[in-house]
Amino acid sequence: MGWRQMCKTKWKHGKCAKQFERYYPGLKDKLQFGTAIDNLGDQGPVLPIYDIDLVYLTSVEYGDTINGQVTIAGVLPTNEEINAIYSFGFDIDNNIITGVAYARYQGIDRIVYINATGNIGLGTFTLTGEIEDTHLSTTVPLPEALIYETEDKFIDFKKIAIPVATSFLSEISKTMLNLSAAEVPVVATAGDSLLIYDTAGFVFDSERWLKDPTLTTFGTGVPTPGKDYLFEVSGLKPNSPFKLYLDDTLMLSGMLDGSGSYSGKFVFPSNLPNTIMYFLTAQDETGEFAYNITCPELIPPNCVGGFWIPVNKFGFLAP
Repeated sequence: MGWRQMCKTKWKHGKCAKQFERYYPGLKDKLQFGTAIDNLGDQGPVLPIYDIDLVYLTSVEYGDTINGQVTIAGVLPTNEEINAIYSFGFDIDNNIITGVAYARYQGIDRIVYINATGNIGLGTFTLTGEIEDTHLSTTVPLPEALIYETEDKFIDFKKIAIPVATSFLSEISKTMLNLSAAEVPVVATAGDSLLIYDTAGFVFDSERWLKDPTLTTFGTGVPTPGKDYLFEVSGLKPNSPFKLYLDDTLMLSGMLDGSGSYSGKFVFPSNLPNTIMYFLTAQDETGEFAYNITCPELIPPNCVGGFWIPVNKFGFLAP
């Protein structure tokens, strides 16, 4: 799976484990996240490019920018004039008294605009971004360039994929937003220079990772085939049964305590090598899960510095 596709997948789910080195135990990433799905076709009697299908915002606690995506339920026409404006309106302090009314939402303090204008076939199409401070009535360009991607769908895997949607990807400076609330109400919009045709509201949670269940490994995180592997789970449904999987193989069934936690061990299969990564997933009866990865080998004595390996439920980026 490619890097961008991996990132898009993990961002949509809002959950990710990460290794700072391939020699270190996996850790739950400090993801900040918010999303909304609006696949209702409720834009009214206008083109599907004004119909919001999916929106999300994601970042990490230590990051400088927030990654945004607006996916619309249509493909941009190649031989027509396009006049579309997509936006994210932020109530940065979660206070409806401050800010302005925008798209039927109160208290909006910052608005990020994505302007898609021109004719693709004639080479006049442009995609620009800007952010408005509604308190100061000032608007400045976004520092990072915006991009758009056509989303394809396979109706029949024996045939060529069909373009069905368009996604606009942006990077929004946290400094320019100046978010002060842990949970920030956001409204996403799609429209033109005259009207807003579709909206989707959601909450961007800057402390999302604190609310997600956690699966912790101990020591080096390297399993020894045929020996006990220690782990700890927290944040699942209290007093409910759970199952622990190594990749797709059930390793343990147990009962969570009154806080939704469990400390224990399982015997790592003797027929599996410990030189590769494995996914660990603890899932309760509601379907909620905690997640991590095993470490494939011991820390070399001369290992200093290195790189990060983002990991999600669908694959990992090997060094």
